Amino acid sequence: AGVVTSAEAVLTVLVPPSLISSPASVTAKVGEAVSLTVSAEGTAPLSYQWQKDGVAVSGAVSSVLTWSAVNAADAGRYSVVVSNVAGVVTSAEAVLTVLVPPRIIGQPEPTRLVLKAGASGVLTAVVEGTAPMDVQWFKDGVALAGATGLSLDLGGAEAATAGTYSLEVSNSAGNVRAAMAEVGVWSDPVIRHFPAESLLRVRVIAAGLLRVGVEIQDPSVVGTDWVPWSGSVTDEGQGVRGIAIPTGGAGAGMVRIRIEDLPGR
Repeated sequence: AGVVTSAEAVLTVLVPPSLISSPASVTAKVGEAVSLTVSAEGTAPLSYQWQKDGVAVSGAVSSVLTWSAVNAADAGRYSVVVSNVAGVVTSAEAVLTVLVPPRIIGQPEPTRLVLKAGASGVLTAVVEGTAPMDVQWFKDGVALAGATGLSLDLGGAEAATAGTYSLEVSNSAGNVRAAMAEVGVWSDPVIRHFPAESLLRVRVIAAGLLRVGVEIQDPSVVGTDWVPWSGSVTDEGQGVRGIAIPTGGAGAGMVRIRIEDLPGR
């Protein structure tokens, strides 16, 4: 009779992975550093594979998924598959929201607008970025009450409409101000002074930014037609410009004519 003891047998219990914590949703601005983290337990070694919108993310095989600077394309729904020899578990999805600051595509159009008094005009801008976005138009650096859309209707133009306009757009990620648009308003120029001794008649036929179109007629010559005249325009300040017209007949010489309310003053 006797006793014998067998060699030891090792019972290894393989524990499938289970999640201690799933990745949490994150909201970040473009350019910020972001990390998603999962915590799991189970028989080592544990393997990880991150997925974005159900598709495996190349190289994302650790418990932490990190971006040094996120961009708009990184936004999505992320989950992680944790596995070992005993099983597989998939985390709940975490949503990565990337806030994109506003960007003005181009600048307000048109960048230069000249309106005749009473005419209507519109400035418009196109922007992109994370909604919602707040819009504010400015004239000469002062916010315009109620001007909070991407289009600014200038209505019936008057002298006070002329000025420098800009647009500021903001959202939760930042703000941006557009370059400026120049708006000018003009009315038909009026001849305020014409010397009686002159033998020429003058009429203004057109007006444009910093320009005036003039025709002259010599009534001392029967049947004389109106003929175009062009010459220098002198800026006399305060919305007044002067032109020098050659006279005909006995009163030959140069006559100074003051024309007020010219555009571009």
